[in-house]
Amino acid sequence: MAQEVELKLLLADVAAFDRLRSHLNRLAGTPTVREQTNYYLDTADRALRRRRAMARLRTADATGSGARLAWWTCKAEPVLQDGILRVEERERPLDASEQGRVLANGAPRAGLTVAELDPDRWLQIPRAEGGMLGEPLAAPTRLHVLGALATTRRIYRVPWPDVRANPGDADPPADLALELDHARYSAGAERFELEVETPAVESLRPFIDGLLAAADVDAEPARYSKYAQFLQLADASQGWIERPG
Repeated sequence: MAQEVELKLLLADVAAFDRLRSHLNRLAGTPTVREQTNYYLDTADRALRRRRAMARLRTADATGSGARLAWWTCKAEPVLQDGILRVEERERPLDASEQGRVLANGAPRAGLTVAELDPDRWLQIPRAEGGMLGEPLAAPTRLHVLGALATTRRIYRVPWPDVRANPGDADPPADLALELDHARYSAGAERFELEVETPAVESLRPFIDGLLAAADVDAEPARYSKYAQFLQLADASQGWIERPG
């Protein structure tokens, strides 16, 4: 099963965010800016939360493209330690026809069933058969929107640092994506975060620490994912908590 590995560092406030943004603008030039909204879904009895899983529809507008983008994502069994999140993930983009079926006015259509949202059956077959859940959901089960998280994401690309996780590793990609997020929760809170998604994230920590020092920015490892914080802000639930490693 595919695993997402991501470094998540929280910035103290908007001033730190602005300093880091200015530094990255000088270092990497104009970023790709994406205005995106995460819609989190679950059953009426919160079956996914109880199974430590998450279902999300993300919509986005990329600066200058004019295209509306959407993705369907499932995650399960998160572990977050020292700011590094490891989580099982399945994700795929929705084409225009799929967006027309599942979205209404840019948000998930009311009354969507698991079968309508999950044609690949990630939530409908057990883990032993390639699904995401130990206890799968029935196809007719309806999913409801729990709330939304709006994020302005700035994606900066820098040349890949001269590091490798282990001797003999394959050649790294040409560049590294640094994602600077200003997240706004439907409960009213804000979060400023730097994210770096790559399996080599541990070997990149000295590079990231140097980048933050050059920008005169302190950052602390995230203790919770965006979704975990969304739940805590929404209803103080402890239902989705990343297990310490």
